[in-house]
Amino acid sequence: MPCTAAPWFYPIVDTLEKLQGMIQLGYRWIQLRKKNADEDFLRSAINTWHAERLHAGQKLILNDHAAAALSLGFDGVHLGQEDLQQQQRWIARVKQADKIVGISTHNLEEARAAVAIKPSYIAIGPLFVSATKPQLRPRSFDQSVAMLKAVKRSCNLPTVAIGGICQTNAKAPFAAGFSTVAFINWCDELLAQRVSAPVLAERLHLQREHHPNR
Repeated sequence: MPCTAAPWFYPIVDTLEKLQGMIQLGYRWIQLRKKNADEDFLRSAINTWHAERLHAGQKLILNDHAAAALSLGFDGVHLGQEDLQQQQRWIARVKQADKIVGISTHNLEEARAAVAIKPSYIAIGPLFVSATKPQLRPRSFDQSVAMLKAVKRSCNLPTVAIGGICQTNAKAPFAAGFSTVAFINWCDELLAQRVSAPVLAERLHLQREHHPNR
């Protein structure tokens, strides 16, 4: 997946209702993250995706399960550090199928190892305190930016900021040079207010021609 495919926003959802809402609001990459999801749920998600998708540029990425992502027709997979070793064979197959592979990293050592895998993007976090993963204490923002710069010196992959991203802090990662912001809890507010991806970009004063990976 080429670097130019990275969007500004990357919502992460855990229900079919949220998935449907984010599709309708025009978000280009959406991650389905539901721990212990069974095959029926994943098939329902794929069916929802095909029924609601607005255009081919929208991509549905499955969290954790590379084999299921490939067999069920997801557009890619996102893997945490705990998943990398046991899914190496499937990562290679997902890449061979020209699908998206994203990897979470929490420190420079993990980021360098991720670069060696040649994924589609590298996620760095948590940037801020995250209610989803409270056990992960964020570094200072300056430390996260230093890690970002080190990653960008070693590759030209899109970089995704994750961890506690919300309306009040979303501008900071873009100003620092991140390609994309990923968010979970912010989805509820955006869905309730029916904030589309273009409107959110306008609110944050983001301009397409200034995207780091455009």
